[in-house]
Amino acid sequence: MGDSATGRVKVLVIDDSNTIRRSAEMFLRQAGYEVILAEDGFDALAKISDHEPQVIFVDIMMAAARRLPDLPRSSSRTRC
Repeated sequence: MGDSATGRVKVLVIDDSNTIRRSAEMFLRQAGYEVILAEDGFDALAKISDHEPQVIFVDIMMAAARRLPDLPRSSSRTRC
């Protein structure tokens, strides 16, 4: 499971805190993941469509995340 071009798993980190996003990016890149960052739910929806990440970390306390409907689920994705 990974991006066919890089062989790495794509992880999307969605958080309105720049500090949290950058910290997660640093740790995940060091662990070998391809990291995509989004600052709110609207930005995340565009990046999900563009990048098709395998893993999504989301700050559920963000105001923009609470206003969005549930993301579509596919059989290959697990909601934690």
